[in-house]
Amino acid sequence: MVKAKNVVAVVILYNPNRLVIKNILTYHSFLENIIVVDNSETANEEILNDLKKMLKIHLIVNHENKGIATALNQGIQKAILLGGEWILTMDQDSYFDGDMLKNYFKLFNDLNDKVKIAALGPNYEKENSLEQIIKVENLITSGTLLNAEVFKKIKGYDENLFIDEVDNDYCYRAQLEGFDLYQCNNIFMNHALGNKKQITSIFGSKKTRILHSPIRLYYIVRNSLYMSEKYKNVFPISIKKTNRDVIVRIKNNLLYGSEKWSTIKFLILGILHFKRRHFGKF
Repeated sequence: MVKAKNVVAVVILYNPNRLVIKNILTYHSFLENIIVVDNSETANEEILNDLKKMLKIHLIVNHENKGIATALNQGIQKAILLGGEWILTMDQDSYFDGDMLKNYFKLFNDLNDKVKIAALGPNYEKENSLEQIIKVENLITSGTLLNAEVFKKIKGYDENLFIDEVDNDYCYRAQLEGFDLYQCNNIFMNHALGNKKQITSIFGSKKTRILHSPIRLYYIVRNSLYMSEKYKNVFPISIKKTNRDVIVRIKNNLLYGSEKWSTIKFLILGILHFKRRHFGKF
């Protein structure tokens, strides 16, 4: 079996269902250690007990939602203590099919000089490419292999962001320190983004849109404003893309969401809190 050398996985849980066990099993056998950080306010004892019975699993249970940045920092610091030189970060709903992870680790092992690589990530678009690896400015957290030395150098994830833009901020800071990020174009991972809803457009056609809760939109708006202010002159193309995506998310929630007034309230709060420099957990 192909295994990545000195790699420890970190998985973040938040109110998981039993599918998380199945997802973890798609990469469990490839790793020596897996850190599971549970950010749920009320822990699912049945799932946690099943995880405790699995070899190589190390649990951190917070009994509250400390945010994705804090949970990642907790898990990665533990992974480094266990000898992890590279960290595979995974969401609870992410998994690899078939031989995909074996191919991912083989590609990783075959790379000659990893010292200047901050992170390596899979392709989320499901489109094959002739270029096996390309340099990128952004990688989402799930499925990414992080260089532990870079993590220590840039002091981990920014916990002020709590959730949303946590991954982009990490990527930008790593690049500003002189490190590179790469996407493996022919390595694919299954990953869920937001809550999908079937809607009917004004022209009567059926479409799928991703919706978010009002409080999640608060973080999206607040943190995107922060990122724009901080990085717009350094990474203008990526920031413009993020801002366009935020506008689409807001539009989808206002047009098709069921909590329109609450959405407007949290959008306004997100803007106000950014201006007042109120960060962290709402």
